[in-house]
Amino acid sequence: MISFKDYSTKAFTLLELIIVIVVLSIIASAGIAQYPKTIEKAREAEARSILGSIRNAAISYFVEHSKYPTDFNDLPVEVPTDCSQSTHWFSYVLRNHGGTTVDFTAERCNSGGKHPPLDASKDYYLTMTIDGDLQWFDAASGGTGSCPFIYAFNGQKYEFVNETIPFAGLGHPVGRGVFNTPDPDEYLRSDFDFVPKDGVFSIKYHQNFSEIDYIDKSNIVVIDYPQNTEVFANERSSLLKPLPKYKIWQTKDMKSPVSAVDDEGNDVLEYIVKRDNIHVPLLTKGKKANSIILNLGNLTGAEQIQLLIYGRFIHPMQKFSESTIHKAFEHKDILSVNTIEVIDENGNWAKVIPEDSTKPLISVTMSRYSRYTVLDLTNAFKTNDFRVRLTSNLEAYYDQILVNTFADYDPLQITILKPNKAILDLGGVIPRSETDNAYGYFGYYDYDDINKDVFAKLYPGSYTRYGDVLELLKETDDKFVIMGYGDEISVEFDANHLPDIPKGYKRRFFVYTFGYSKELPTTAGVPTTVEPLPFSAMSSFPYGKDEFYPQDEEYIKYLEEFNTRIVGK
Repeated sequence: MISFKDYSTKAFTLLELIIVIVVLSIIASAGIAQYPKTIEKAREAEARSILGSIRNAAISYFVEHSKYPTDFNDLPVEVPTDCSQSTHWFSYVLRNHGGTTVDFTAERCNSGGKHPPLDASKDYYLTMTIDGDLQWFDAASGGTGSCPFIYAFNGQKYEFVNETIPFAGLGHPVGRGVFNTPDPDEYLRSDFDFVPKDGVFSIKYHQNFSEIDYIDKSNIVVIDYPQNTEVFANERSSLLKPLPKYKIWQTKDMKSPVSAVDDEGNDVLEYIVKRDNIHVPLLTKGKKANSIILNLGNLTGAEQIQLLIYGRFIHPMQKFSESTIHKAFEHKDILSVNTIEVIDENGNWAKVIPEDSTKPLISVTMSRYSRYTVLDLTNAFKTNDFRVRLTSNLEAYYDQILVNTFADYDPLQITILKPNKAILDLGGVIPRSETDNAYGYFGYYDYDDINKDVFAKLYPGSYTRYGDVLELLKETDDKFVIMGYGDEISVEFDANHLPDIPKGYKRRFFVYTFGYSKELPTTAGVPTTVEPLPFSAMSSFPYGKDEFYPQDEEYIKYLEEFNTRIVGK
């Protein structure tokens, strides 16, 4: 008898099929999740490879010429420098122009190239020192540069005052071969009262981004003034000399312009009559030069005429640097930033040029966080036509614009407080809050959210050691507290000897700071290192080969005693 085996195949059950599908989905999801990382590693490897070739060629050039190259054309390597033409992920930029150091940067192509970026915020930066040492930096680690934040104790917490010394950036190009003139001192107006904590006013300088700051002096300036007036510091953006001079403006009964229209004739007055973080809509596009035309009304016979503008705009080395700066370079002109025009004797628009300058006046604060700017137009009008045109080729945000004609100044009581304690330490990193607030576009940084466990990546050089730095903040003497990403200076001022507020007066707090900043890695005219140090007597920055940071015994002692926190070589 022949026996037959059962060779029939047993089918999968529905449960088994579901399990198989789930397992395959997990495997596929893991592969998909890893794919961008794999591509990103390949792109990083490409950047390192090309930068390594540039490095080797630059070293050979240095051996032959005793200096680093000033142009990629000096090197026998093919370097992708134009995203619109490149078949690579990055374009490569020579940041420093010769001398004993040189900086090469791999900048991610946000347009052009092979494909859009996986992570447009992540560039790779390389610094090569005289011995060919390489230092790598990931731009995403510290965000783009921004000036130091100031926080002050308000009785309950440390509250954000604003960023400080926004006009003191070093090496910002404003035209072909032309760099800005840094304005190192600022009287930063606070919108709230400082409240003593254990008998002292307490403020903090905090650096939350990829930047190197050089803080030379710090004071609190307390101004008591009549209740029916207001006070503002003479702070405004200025790319070139002359820089704004110290002055406290006193205002009274300020009014909005009679009318305000954009360059397409749309009525935008409602957007600027009050401070509410609602901005003129046309000027937030940032794609071309935009204008707003203000009619200030009949101001015939006015002894003084000032515009007070509350607003902000994106720094020229930030979002629109490529389009605005390159456009200026093509025309061999100075970068046009927020110019001011009035009607001349022939009925034409003409740029306002102050009597002590040959260069046009510039409007709005060069700050990413809203603040007041005072524009003195007393001598600007040549006719009885009191129209003003504000034009910007950056991304501008006008929130409130007021007109002041008050000229009969009342006495002010001004008290300057010097620091009696200052400690430098690693503060940590504050995440950005998306809370809608007066500082708007760039979010808000709540000091209570600070993370002290975040590792802070610093650019190479000799930073100020942590600890007591009071001696460095008392006078303007080029002996800086040098701080970087995540660093913080806690400063205290004696609050026990302030005079009483006169009857009928009120009080306003200002923070005075003297210092400089390298807003890395977006600054194009300086190396991404602590050195070379700025100094008050320098003619420009970068300064020439015949200029040097002070090298006498006093300054050598300062460098050896304080700047001992070494990063890199």
